[in-house]
Order: sequence, then structure tokens, then C-alpha cells
Amino acid sequence: MKKTILILFFFCFCGFAFCETEKTSLDTANEYYDSEKYENAKEYFLKTISSGTYNGTIFYRLGYSIENINNSDSLMKKCYEASYYCFKKDSDIDNPYFKKAENKIKQYGLKSDITEIDLINTISLAKPSIVSMFWDFAGRFWFILLAVGILIYICAYKLSENTNCVIVYGWKDFIMIALGVVLIFGLRDSIEEDISTLFIPMIFFSISIVFSLIGNIKGSAKNGMFNVILYTLASIITKIVLLVVIPVIIFFGLLAATSGKEDKRYKDGTKNNARTANIGLFSAIAAFLFMPLMKTKKDFY
Repeated sequence: MKKTILILFFFCFCGFAFCETEKTSLDTANEYYDSEKYENAKEYFLKTISSGTYNGTIFYRLGYSIENINNSDSLMKKCYEASYYCFKKDSDIDNPYFKKAENKIKQYGLKSDITEIDLINTISLAKPSIVSMFWDFAGRFWFILLAVGILIYICAYKLSENTNCVIVYGWKDFIMIALGVVLIFGLRDSIEEDISTLFIPMIFFSISIVFSLIGNIKGSAKNGMFNVILYTLASIITKIVLLVVIPVIIFFGLLAATSGKEDKRYKDGTKNNARTANIGLFSAIAAFLFMPLMKTKKDFY
């Protein structure tokens, strides 16, 4: 009986996590809009439109949200044109937002005679990019990704410890991964707008993969190419996990570097040298996580 209840609870929890209706997206968007939290409102209005729910009011509110974030964004103008078009198409000109949309058309000198094709093009622009869909997925199912990440790390740890498998080949390899991570997060907005921007951080990740291949050739070539390929694949999969783990480590590192209650009587300027202690603890944890995965030339001679 207990097992049955636990299984039912698990499926209910998963169902809740996976379930997000269009109405919820629109309600959430309107709540953010009414609270003047336009960044969040924009995100949920885009979700609503990309799911197939739209009208003149939704397009106007999305356009106004974008205008309050960046009034040079071309999507803002297209939203106002789409809003005006939808009100006319739906014969909803008594809606108070119709007059607002009409004023925006005049204010920005926009087209008042767009076609259905123009509307379809605007809807396609509202659809989220592959990158933003990934972030959305990661945000909703972080617990699954965390469990998979921990499992991959444990497997990589055991492989590195008990075989010649090279996950990270020296500090140069680690630096390439770290630079790739910094660029991915630094260019996140650009990547969401243009996926080709991802090419820049991928250069560093590709160099890191070459390091993996070189390290595994040096460590396992004598045991056959099958082992080299297998270990290189293990290294690549683990490095994908590290792309997520490293930013978290950096975040906690920054917290450690700025922690502690200010007290000038102590050497590092914080009470009981708390900052030094926290940095030391952070460094020990980071070393514990990464050092077992790292090998150099010396490990093979």
C-alpha cells in the first residue's frame, strides 16, 4: 500500500511539473504586465502567442512590454501592427486597446494595412529560439538534470580513477572549458536572438574536445582505438555537464569572496576572518570536485 501511494505521488508530482496550460501562461503574463514587470511579461506573452493563443490585446501588451524594455526592437513595431490588424479582423474596435494600438501606429508611422501573411511572420518571430527553449526546459526540470548530472559525474570519477580515461587533460583543457562557459553565459542574449553566435564559445569547447582526444590517445592507444573512442566520448559527455556545473561553482566562489561581516580588527577585514575561511572551504570543495577528473602527461609515465 505504501509503495502504491509513493508511486502515485511521484506521478502526480511529475504531472504537475510537466503541465503548463496556455491559460496559465497568459494569466502569468497579465499579472507581470499589471505589475509593470515587463521583462517577465514579455517572456510569458511570447509563450502564449507561440502556443497559438493571440488577439489584439495580447499583441498590444507584448508590444508595450517590449517598448518599455527596448523601444528600438523591431518586434515591438510588428506587435503593434499585428494588434491593430487583429482588432480590425475580429471586429473588436470598441476594445479600449484598439484606440491605443491606433495611436501607436500613428506615433511610430507603422503600417495599418498588413496582411495575414505579415501576421503569420510576426507570430513566427514570437516563437522561442532553441536556446531559450533549452533554458525553459532546464528551469522546469532541473531536478531531473541534477540527478543525471550527478550520475554522469560519478561514472566519470570512477572511470578516471580506475582506468586511463582522461576526462580533463591538464589545466589548458580546463581553461578552454571555463572560457567556453563564460562566453555562453556572457553572450546568452545574443545567442537567443541569433543561434550562430553560439559558434564563438563552441570554438573553445571544440579545442577542449581535441585535448580530450589527445589525452586519451596518449593514455589508452596501446589498449586499442576502441578504448580511445569510448573514453573520449565519456570525456565529452562529462564536459557538457561541467558547462552547467562551472557557473554554479563560480557563483558560490563569488559569494565566498564577498561573504563575512565587516570587521577591520581582523586581517581580511571580516569578523573571525570569515571570508578567508569561506574561500578556503570553497577552494577545497572545488578541488575535490575537479582534481580527480584531471590528468596530465605525468600520469602516463
